[in-house]
Amino acid sequence: MSVNNGDFVLVWESNTQNDQSKREIFEKNLKKDGLILEILSNNEGKVGFISIHTPLNVLRTYADILGIQLPMRKTPEMTSSVFNPINKSTFFCKFFKYLEYNREKLPKKSSTEFDGVYSREKEYLFSISGSTSFPPGVRSRVVDFILKRTSYSENDQLHQVGIDKLLTEKVYSAAYPLHDGRLTSGTGRRCLLRSEWGSLQKFYKYQPLEAVREYLGDRVAFYFAWLGYYTQMLIPASIFGIFCFIYGLSTLYSNKYSEQIQSLDNEATVLFSVLMAFWSVLFLEFWKRYAFELSCRWDVSGKIQEEEYPRPDYLARLRGVKKQELNVVTRTVEPVLSFWKKKFPNTLFSISMVLLLSSLAVSAVVAVILYRISITVVIFTQWAEYDPRVHSWGLILVHGTAVLINLLFIHFFDWLYTFLAEYLTTIELHRTQSEYDESLTLKIFLLKFINFYSSLFYIAFFKGKFVGTPQKYKYFFWISK
Repeated sequence: MSVNNGDFVLVWESNTQNDQSKREIFEKNLKKDGLILEILSNNEGKVGFISIHTPLNVLRTYADILGIQLPMRKTPEMTSSVFNPINKSTFFCKFFKYLEYNREKLPKKSSTEFDGVYSREKEYLFSISGSTSFPPGVRSRVVDFILKRTSYSENDQLHQVGIDKLLTEKVYSAAYPLHDGRLTSGTGRRCLLRSEWGSLQKFYKYQPLEAVREYLGDRVAFYFAWLGYYTQMLIPASIFGIFCFIYGLSTLYSNKYSEQIQSLDNEATVLFSVLMAFWSVLFLEFWKRYAFELSCRWDVSGKIQEEEYPRPDYLARLRGVKKQELNVVTRTVEPVLSFWKKKFPNTLFSISMVLLLSSLAVSAVVAVILYRISITVVIFTQWAEYDPRVHSWGLILVHGTAVLINLLFIHFFDWLYTFLAEYLTTIELHRTQSEYDESLTLKIFLLKFINFYSSLFYIAFFKGKFVGTPQKYKYFFWISK
């Protein structure tokens, strides 16, 4: 076996005795799980590579544990005569056929081919002839699942589990799955996707989502499905926007509204705004329909969290829990998390920290406002008598430094919020990866939204509201706002 036949690669550079001991224990435990390891290194021995290959029996075992969908065996009853094909002789069908990708190189799954959740007890229902029956995405997922749950301690100590911690400790410098074949030559799926999907010459073609899903997995395929749908929906909006722009240029000096405000805004701009409001509603509703169609076609709409296997970090943090019970869905023994002793205090602490961090971003905006007011007071009360031109350069100094300080605050809080969001989500002890991802996404969205847009909300809704009227101006520190 060579590295080209492997499913995953581990890379190491450290040669310390402690790191080498951890690698030996980790690799020994990987072999106990049934993986085949081939150790490679360069001539100097400074960099080592470990090629991991997954045998068929391991693929079958973990495909059953993870509930992976595999192609089902065809029966005589599953013929295309059951389905009524659409008449493809119409003009629209011929036009859209021109936009299709090459179905000979990347064949689309026919209406008589179905996937089902694999079960070793009902293996006769699935079309499995060897290791090649498992797509590259499935093989990588199985190896990743094993790597994240394998211990590198002889005594099975707490937290010494998983490839992620070994990467953090620099025991391994990298861990990644291998692609299928070369990028620019050959008949592998990687080369075909690059030439038929990733090539700039095929930008107008439809995406081979079935092939993307088979090679990269459901989540990546859903992302590119959304990206392609969003791009298609932008085409009519952009065409109408171009017409509005051209109309604004042609009537810039003849339209009284455009001439008064010295802008391209005109009657067409109002119409464009109304149409974009309708477009946004249609975009959301049509995407829901399309996403539901893909979910049904790929059979991913009925997933429930109870079917997911627990996260390795969740199991590691609860390894000292004595009370355990059998999960009848995953058929594994799992620790029982105490709600009042661990779940509730950690969740309450997480919510409190999110509120505190949100108030910090708002406080930063207030601090910048106070900075501008204080510097303005100093400039116009202390420096005005020495330099009569202080009004011109003073405003530039105040605004420029305030913008720079606000930018530094935004970047600092962006780094801080990302780090703390991951930490707070980890201590909440979410059982499944789906729960973890949903909680992390919510925290990052909320914190970054407040961080990025709090200053814009101030400009839009508060700035300029405290000026007053010419009869009665409002003053801050004896300076007019």
